[in-house]
Amino acid sequence: MTHRSHLFKRWAAALLSACLLLTLLPTAALAEEGPRTVTHGETIQNDTGESMEVVCGTNSLPYTIPADGKFVYVELGSNLETYEVADDVTHVLATSLGEEVEGGLRFGNLTSSRSAVNITAYNLRQRAEANSNISSAGLELPHNSSLTVRGDCAFYGPILSGRRGFSLGLAGAALTLTVDPDASLTAIGGDSEYPTVTDAGIYAVISLTIVNHGKIECYGGRDTATGAFLTDSSGIYDDSQTSLIVSGSGTLTCLGDRGIDMDNISQVSGTVSLEGGSVTVGGNSHGIQTHGGAVTVAAGVNARVIGGVEGTVEGDTSGLTVIDQTLDEIIGAEDALDLTGETAEKLFLVEMPKYDGSPSYPGTVHWTPAADGAHARLALTAFTQDDTNNSLYLAGGVKLPENTAVDIELSANSALENSDGDAIHAPGGALTFHTDYLETDPDSSLRPSIRGLTAASATFTGGDFSTYGTLDAPVTVTGDAGNVAMLGGETPEGTVSPVPKGLTIIPSTNTHAELYTLDRDTEARAHSYKHLAGSPSNSTITYAGGESYLFAAIVPGAAEEEEEHHNSSSSSTPTYAVVYHANYANGPADVRDSGHRSGASVTLKAADLFKAPEGKTFAGWAESASGSVKYKASEQIKMPANTLNLYAVWNAKGTAPGLNQEDHIAYLSGYPDGSARPEANITREEVAAIFYRLLDDATRDAYHTTSSPFPDVASSRWSAEAIATLANAGILKGEKDGKFYPERPITRAEFAAIAARFDPSDYDGADQFPDIANHWARNEINHAYMRGWVRGTPDGRFEPDRYITRAEAVTLVNRVLNRAPEAASDLLPGMQTFTDNTDAARWYYLDIQEAANAHDYDRKADGVHEKWTALR
Repeated sequence: MTHRSHLFKRWAAALLSACLLLTLLPTAALAEEGPRTVTHGETIQNDTGESMEVVCGTNSLPYTIPADGKFVYVELGSNLETYEVADDVTHVLATSLGEEVEGGLRFGNLTSSRSAVNITAYNLRQRAEANSNISSAGLELPHNSSLTVRGDCAFYGPILSGRRGFSLGLAGAALTLTVDPDASLTAIGGDSEYPTVTDAGIYAVISLTIVNHGKIECYGGRDTATGAFLTDSSGIYDDSQTSLIVSGSGTLTCLGDRGIDMDNISQVSGTVSLEGGSVTVGGNSHGIQTHGGAVTVAAGVNARVIGGVEGTVEGDTSGLTVIDQTLDEIIGAEDALDLTGETAEKLFLVEMPKYDGSPSYPGTVHWTPAADGAHARLALTAFTQDDTNNSLYLAGGVKLPENTAVDIELSANSALENSDGDAIHAPGGALTFHTDYLETDPDSSLRPSIRGLTAASATFTGGDFSTYGTLDAPVTVTGDAGNVAMLGGETPEGTVSPVPKGLTIIPSTNTHAELYTLDRDTEARAHSYKHLAGSPSNSTITYAGGESYLFAAIVPGAAEEEEEHHNSSSSSTPTYAVVYHANYANGPADVRDSGHRSGASVTLKAADLFKAPEGKTFAGWAESASGSVKYKASEQIKMPANTLNLYAVWNAKGTAPGLNQEDHIAYLSGYPDGSARPEANITREEVAAIFYRLLDDATRDAYHTTSSPFPDVASSRWSAEAIATLANAGILKGEKDGKFYPERPITRAEFAAIAARFDPSDYDGADQFPDIANHWARNEINHAYMRGWVRGTPDGRFEPDRYITRAEAVTLVNRVLNRAPEAASDLLPGMQTFTDNTDAARWYYLDIQEAANAHDYDRKADGVHEKWTALR
C-alpha cells in the first residue's frame, strides 16, 4: 500500500484523457490558420453584430468576444504586476500564467454607475498589496459582474497591520462566479495580528451565485499570533439582503470562524441554496449563519457542515451531515495529538500545505471523552473519501488516556502514523476500530490505515483496514464483512516484526473466516497470498502468530473447499489453483492462487508478481519452463478443471521503447458532455494514459507493470497502470521528492523530455532557444528541436514552463507519428465528433478528429498526407 505520508499534497483535478507527445504549435502558425492574435493591453471594440474569435498572448489563449462588446486582454507577470481596466471595457481575459503577482487586475470604478464586466481568469494568481488600515481585496469586481475561472486561479487578501479594515480574497456585488470543469479557485482573506479585522475568502454584497464544475476553496484569514481563524473571518461572507446559490457538480470548501455568513454586520437574514455538487463548510462559531434565513438543500447534494446551522434547514437533507460541535483548534498534519488530559469534547481541523505552500484542510479529528459509562470516541473524517491526493493524514500520532475503552472511527482516505513511535499509544486501552469503507484490495490507498499501536486489545469490527508496524496488542477481527491487512514493519534492528501478538477472527451469522499470509516483495512491491486457514460458516479462527504479514478476512456465505482438499465427503463444487513459477535460478518462491472453479474467468497476475532478474524484462506466461509465451500479463482466461502451472518468460531488455506508428488507433477521448475541450490543459496522468495507448506491442510486453514507483500513485488510481509501465520503461520520471503529481498540468519542458526519451541521444550543440540555458530539460528540448518535434514562439523563445492545450498537443503527436489528413474530405462519415470541434476551418479540427478516431488509411502520392479508408 502506498505510504500515506506521501499523500497529503494535492494538485489539481483531472478527468479522462488528453494528449500526447510534445509542445505547442508556434504562435505564428495559429495567427495564419486561426483567429486574430491579440497582445497584452490590446483593446477591441466588436461592433460587427457577430461574435469574434481571438487568441491572446504568446500562450494563444482562446476567447470569443460577444457582439457589441469591448474587450481587453491582460497578461500580468514579474514585469507588470498591476493593470487597471478602463471604465468602458465590458469583457476581460486576464492571466498571470500561473505566476503570483502583487496588485494584479484592478478596476477604478466599482460602483453601479459602471457597466458590468465579464471577466475570464486563466491561471491568474494575485495578492492584494499590504497596507496598514485600508479595506482591500485580492480581486474586487464592479457591480453585477461575472467571473469565469479557467485553469488554476487564486486571490489573496492583504495582510493588515491596522486594527480595522476588510481583508478579502475575492469581492463583488451581485456577483456571478463560474468555475469551469478541471479548473480551481482559491480565495483567502489576509492574516492579521488584530482579531477585529473583518476577513473573508469571498465577500459579496446583495447576492452571490456560484456555478461550480471544478473546485473552490475559500478560507478566512488567520491570527498571526495563534494560527487560528480570525474571530471575524468567513469562508464566504454575503452582505446586505443576501442570497447565496451554489450549483454545479464541483467541490466547494468554506472554512473560517464562520464557514458561510449571511450578513454578520447588519444581522439581516439571508438564504443559502445548495443545488449541486459537494460542499464542506466549517466554523469556530457557526458552520452556516443565516440570521434566521433558510438553508435549502436539493436532492443529490453531498454537504457537511461543521459548527452547526444557525437558521432553518429545508429540502432533501439525505445528503446533509451537520456536526454541531464547532472547530476548536487547527492542528498540522505533522503535529502530535495528545488527548491524555483532554476531558472536554474537541473538534480539530487538520491543515496540510499544498504543493505551492497554500493551505489545504483535508478533514477533522473529533474527540469525545468517556462519560457515564460510555466509551471515549475518536473519529477521523476525511472531507474527500474518493481521492488519494486529498487524504487526511496525521503524521505525529495520537496519545489516548491509559486504561480507557475508546471507539475509533476512521473514514476512507484517513491514516494515522508516527515515525517516532506508535500511531496510537493507549497503554491498557481497549480499542475498537470502525469504518464504512469496503474494498478488497489491501494496497488501496483509500483504506484507513494505522502504523503501529500499543493497547491492551484491538478489535476491528467490519470494513477494511490496513495496519503497519508492530501491533502491540492481541487483535480481534469481527463483523459481517471486511478484512484487515496486517503488513508488519521493520524493527530498529532491521528485522521484520511479527504481527500481531495474537489473532482471533470471529465471523457473524452466514459468514466465514479466512486467513492468509501476505508474501510480499517490498522492493518490487509485488504481493500474493498463501492460504493459512479457513473456517466453516460462523466458526472462529484463532492464530497464535509467527507470520510477518497477515490478511484476515470475513467473507459472506459458507467457505468453499480447495481442489487439493476435495477428497472429503463434501458435496461442494471443487475449485482449482493457478501456480506461478518465477522460472529462474535462485528466484522467489512459487505463488499459488487458489479457489477458482472450472470455467470461471481468471485474471492472470501482472508482470510485477516477481522481481525481474538482472538485465531481463517480463514477456508473459508459458505452460512449461522452456515454453514460449502463451498468455500475457493480466490476461483473462477460463479456468480448466485442474491445477494450472504457469512459468514466467524473461527476455533481455531491449533498447529505447517505441510507439505504434503503423496502426492509427484512437488516443484522444472526449468528455461526458460530448466535448473535446481543445483549449483545456493536460495533466501528467492524462499524458501517461495517451502514451500508454500508443506504445507498440513489443514495448508494452517488455515493460508492462502495475507497480508504480511513485508514492502518490495508488494501485487503485485509474492511470496507475499507464504511469507504472512508462516509469518502468524510463519514459516518466518523478519530482525530486519522489512523487509524480499526476493531476498537475504538464509543461512544454516535460513534454520535450518525454519525447526525447523515445529517441535518447546526448546533444552537444548550442542552445536552440535563449530561455533554456539553465533549465533542467535543456538537453531534451534541444534534441526534440533537432528532431523537428518542437518549435518556438515568434520571438525565438521556447517558454519551457508554460502549460499546453489538448489541441496543440495532439497536433504535435500526429506530426511525430506521421498522421496527417490533408482536408476534411480525407475523413469519413460516421466518425466520432465533438460539440466544440465542428468547424472544419479551425486550425486544430483535423488533428482532433485524427486523434479521436481509429481508422485504416492509404498514404497519398505526396508520401506525407493520408486518406481514411475505413473506421475501426
